[in-house]
Amino acid sequence: MTVREIVMKQLAEVVELHSLIPFSDDITDDTRLDEFMLDSIAFTALMSQIEEQIGSLTPRETGGMTYPQTIGELVAMYTDVKRETL
Repeated sequence: MTVREIVMKQLAEVVELHSLIPFSDDITDDTRLDEFMLDSIAFTALMSQIEEQIGSLTPRETGGMTYPQTIGELVAMYTDVKRETL
């Protein structure tokens, strides 16, 4: 499973559980995460679920970025420092 597939699967699950906004199939890298109206608890759950499968990132690895704004930034956080295929 690729990093992108893991991120999208976990995002879909968190959105289904924590958001009134449906998870659409036409999401792109430019889709803003705030469009899903996830609160801080849901966002933390998302990051935790991703990191359970991919591994934790240190602040040094993320360049200090802890709150990506778009789907593309979220995927890039992990793809840039982890293998593309796990």
